[in-house]
Amino acid sequence: MANMGTVSRRIVVAGSYGRVGKRISRELGQGLRGMYGNRNFLGHTDTQIILTGNKPIDRVVNWLKYDSVAGPFSGEIIFNSSDSTIRFRDGAGEIVATYMLGSDVADNGLPKFDHGPTVVIDATGVSKERNSDKFQSVIESLDCQAIIATNPLKGADAISVLGVNHFVLAELAERARAGEKVVAATGSCTTNAGATTQKAVDDRFDILAVLDAATIHADTASNSVVDTLLHKPDKPTDEARGRGCIGNIIPSSTGLAAAIKPVMSELAPRIGTARGYRVTALDGSILQQIMIIANKEGEDNISRNRVAQAFKDASAHGLLSGVLGVTDFDSYTTLDVINAKYAGVVMLPWLQVTDVPGIVGNLLRESVTGPVKQVVTLSAYDNEGWVPASAIRQANLLTGLITGELKTLPSSETTSNSTRRPEHSGKPTYRGPEPEDQV
Repeated sequence: MANMGTVSRRIVVAGSYGRVGKRISRELGQGLRGMYGNRNFLGHTDTQIILTGNKPIDRVVNWLKYDSVAGPFSGEIIFNSSDSTIRFRDGAGEIVATYMLGSDVADNGLPKFDHGPTVVIDATGVSKERNSDKFQSVIESLDCQAIIATNPLKGADAISVLGVNHFVLAELAERARAGEKVVAATGSCTTNAGATTQKAVDDRFDILAVLDAATIHADTASNSVVDTLLHKPDKPTDEARGRGCIGNIIPSSTGLAAAIKPVMSELAPRIGTARGYRVTALDGSILQQIMIIANKEGEDNISRNRVAQAFKDASAHGLLSGVLGVTDFDSYTTLDVINAKYAGVVMLPWLQVTDVPGIVGNLLRESVTGPVKQVVTLSAYDNEGWVPASAIRQANLLTGLITGELKTLPSSETTSNSTRRPEHSGKPTYRGPEPEDQV
């Protein structure tokens, strides 16, 4: 086992070469930059990176060099088996990680140090339940202050979506400083795309209902290449995921409607149904959402141009800058979103803003003061790339908050913004009952 020396902070990637863990390891090696992350965590060169797994180091390094979606690593990756180090080198310099076999971690734990926090990114995906034996076995020997799960972990202390509700990280950091081991979850790729799109709309208008959402989702490891009877599908309807995915469109459940509610808590009673369709693609997915919106007080009209401008403003300024993307490109497709480093890219040519049709529209117009419109959005998202990027950025933030270096969470324009979500300046005049929860 390598001599770790003195470090001020440590990030551990558990499951460093699975589909998500591989992307996280490569992103750390390339030094993820941007609003929420910087090379070696807040610019510190004394950040220790530990990658864990159960394969020999030489195989792991060869595995990290190439990726069927992200392409070759933009530099070189070399290893030293004598001290179990992996060196990522590119034009910006070198980042050194320590590789530990899972058996060593289980038997001996991580090397102890008293100079700062340890944040674990759990990319193993071994369990969907925080209190399960499988999840506990991953984290019990890691001696950490905080865990960030890259799957929609049931029972997590919080689901945190950057730009939407990541202020919850400040609350988790306070609990971690008090000695509690806290668990956050990034939420799924689809939850991130959905929540960021909804927030951009809700910050400018008032969402009365999210009627429906549907994701056209690239096949993942949960799909089968050939027809296979699944061992234990998540839901009875997910038996279809056992059908061969090549050249097939497979109806699938999605946790979007349920997972987005704690993220967009003010809208939770107004969020309706969701479903997914798995299609043959290496990566890249599209989310369609149908919303009913009203103006905030003092506004006269709702036009397509105003809704489009709301997306443009959100992507350029404030908390969603660097998180939500927009495009005016008529020919934009899912291949264009791969490696874009956005939770979602709103495809403005496909934006629809229309009157609410039929008897529903008549009822709403009687209940709401001012115009009411139906909005249909399409968001493209990198279903493999964003969650790893988000996990690193959130680990960065959580580390800074636990150490006290970050007093509040940053926005794109200042690092002194409040960690709380800004309140709306106006509310709709809505005289009817809240829509019932449909999930």
